[in-house]
Amino acid sequence: MARSSQTAQGSKSVWHQHKFVDHAGREATSVRRLTEHSDGSSDASDPFPFQIYSTLPLDGDLTKLVEYVGKGILMDGFSPSWEIYLELPDVSACVEHQRKEIAHRKTTSQASQAALSSESLPLIPKVVMDSLDPFRQGFFILITSDSYRDGSAPQN
Repeated sequence: MARSSQTAQGSKSVWHQHKFVDHAGREATSVRRLTEHSDGSSDASDPFPFQIYSTLPLDGDLTKLVEYVGKGILMDGFSPSWEIYLELPDVSACVEHQRKEIAHRKTTSQASQAALSSESLPLIPKVVMDSLDPFRQGFFILITSDSYRDGSAPQN
């Protein structure tokens, strides 16, 4: 449903951050941009979670990191949510963590459905990387530098 210009004027886009605990018992943060309206409602389409891992400490305002990695991402009918995990020692540890988190979410989701609960985190999606190869793969974004703090993302 389209909003009238009057209603749209009472809207603002805000970042929501939500702490959660991953499969290993470590704290992580989910960051998502929502449009809030003057009547207290918000536009929230289905979240598409991206995982951000880092080999260096991420401190301060995580929205700057999300704006950096999310620049130019358009998703029809979905809105990105960014799951940011605390520092891990190397790329292999990040891959292993995500593999275990995918399995944990699948198990948790099945248990939640059986108990008719919606408290679990969304499943981590797998995507088709190449239309010629329909094998669905997981992926994540790895931060190995703090250059995102400088602002604009590189052209490529």
